[in-house]
Amino acid sequence: MGMILSGATLPTLFEYHGAGAWPMSWIALGSASLLACPLSIWAAMTVHLPTSAAAGASALPARKMMAALLGYGLFAAGYIVYLKFIGAWMNALPADFLLVSFVWITIGIAIIASPFVWRGLLARFASGIPLALATGVVAIGTVLPVFWTGHLGLFLSAAVFGLAVFIGPGAVTSFSKKNLPQQMWAKSVSLFTLVFAVGQTLGPVGAGWLIDTTGEVKHSLLAAGAILATGAAAAATQRPIATNKKPRP
Repeated sequence: MGMILSGATLPTLFEYHGAGAWPMSWIALGSASLLACPLSIWAAMTVHLPTSAAAGASALPARKMMAALLGYGLFAAGYIVYLKFIGAWMNALPADFLLVSFVWITIGIAIIASPFVWRGLLARFASGIPLALATGVVAIGTVLPVFWTGHLGLFLSAAVFGLAVFIGPGAVTSFSKKNLPQQMWAKSVSLFTLVFAVGQTLGPVGAGWLIDTTGEVKHSLLAAGAILATGAAAAATQRPIATNKKPRP
C-alpha cells in the first residue's frame, strides 16, 4: 500500500513543485510510517517466543546454509538496483510524471498480489527452490525495460518485478522454519538479514559506478540482472538441512 500511495502522490508533487518538494515528501513518508508503527508493535506482541534457553544456544549450521546465504546476498545486491535506478531509466526515456506514477503503482499492486501467487510454492519446498525462482523472476523483471523499451515493457517489468521482489525475504524465513528448530529461527533470520544488508549496500555503489563510467543506466540494470541470475543459480543448489527437526518434503 505504501508503494501505491507514494507512487500515486510523489511524482505529481515533484512535477508541480520541483525538487524543492523533497523535504515535504520525506516528512509525509515519515509521518505515514509513524502511523503504521502501532500495527507493527501489536503484531510483534502477538508472537510467542520459545522458552528453552539451552536449545537457543545451539550452533547455527551456517555451512549447510551457504548456498541460500549466497543466493540471498546476490538477490539483495540485484533487486535494489532496480528500485534505485528505474526512476532514472524512465527519466532518460523520457517518461512523463503520469507514466512514472503508474509504474510505481503497478509495482505496489503486484507486491500485494505476490503472497497469494507464491504461498503454495513456499509451503511445498524446504530447499532453496523458492528463493531461486523468486530471484530469477526478479532478474527477468529487472532486464525487461532494456530489451522492451516501450511503455508496455515498463509496465510488464513493474508487474513481474513486483510479483517476486518481496518473496525473497519470505523464502529465507520459510527455509529457516522448515529446516531448523524454533529456537534457531531468530539466529537464522538474523544471519540472512546481515547478508542481505551487505548485498543491499554494495549493489547501488556498483550500479552507480557503472552509470558514471558508461553514462547509461541500462548497463546497471543488465549487471543487476546478471547478479540476480547468479543468485538464482546459487540458491537452486541449496538442499534441505538435516537437523533435529525433520524438514518437510
